[in-house]
Amino acid sequence: IRIENQLMHSLVEVGGNLWVGTEDSANGKLIGGYIKASHNVQAGFIGATAGSKTTIEFQHLVEEFKAKLVEVDERIQVENEKVTELQAARKKLKSLPKENQNKEILTKVVTTYQYHASRMGDMVNEREELEQQMQEYMMSVYVEATNTIYQHVELIVGEFSDRTKREYPPSRMKYRERKIHIDPVV
Repeated sequence: IRIENQLMHSLVEVGGNLWVGTEDSANGKLIGGYIKASHNVQAGFIGATAGSKTTIEFQHLVEEFKAKLVEVDERIQVENEKVTELQAARKKLKSLPKENQNKEILTKVVTTYQYHASRMGDMVNEREELEQQMQEYMMSVYVEATNTIYQHVELIVGEFSDRTKREYPPSRMKYRERKIHIDPVV
């Protein structure tokens, strides 16, 4: 979404980038309010000299990733229970005297165990990939002011947040290394 001049004390939810300014330059004003964005927020001025609270959050996609992680964790738990039961059954069958062992049943138990262990491994890999994607997303979003970021501008990315305590020249607020950083824009 592009806002030509200024956005003041508004509640905005945007599924992409928020650009405040002309087509050529993010030179508009974002003053106060609560912004929920999926991608980057860019403006000339963010916040206000009077210290109006401006909150920008990138939560929506993070929450989607977390929901997917919970669903994968639940599937892993089910597979883990099956694997544990099959391991116990295999151990019990192997502990029987040789004359009482049924090779066909033991083979079925071992084959089923291998199948579920493999599925669980695939799910663990899926979980790791989701975690990686979530981290990459969190590190990709930013808030950029081409002129000034004022005090009391809060950035929330996942479970991490920080609020400016002073005025900054052209800067970019970004999640990195498990915290919010404010870097100068060169």
